[in-house]
Amino acid sequence: MTILLWHLLIPYGLFVLLVVAFAGIDVLHMVKFGTYTFGNYLALTTFLVGTVLILWTTGWLLASVDWSLPITGAMDVGAMFRSGSVGL
Repeated sequence: MTILLWHLLIPYGLFVLLVVAFAGIDVLHMVKFGTYTFGNYLALTTFLVGTVLILWTTGWLLASVDWSLPITGAMDVGAMFRSGSVGL
């Protein structure tokens, strides 16, 4: 079985969308329901800076990958049983 490397970006992209949705909800709740103190602003700023830093680092690291490379399965289960090397 062979798949292209960019197929791994589909579940990763869905995960990133989920994280962005939860981060948006988190920021909304911190702004709307949080107390107006220095600690709240510090926590919000730390959260946003950390999120942007993680996304930027991920993009920077993934930019150098050749996503058109195929991934070949290490084990072809059908061929293994056809070869007679596995006794049942």
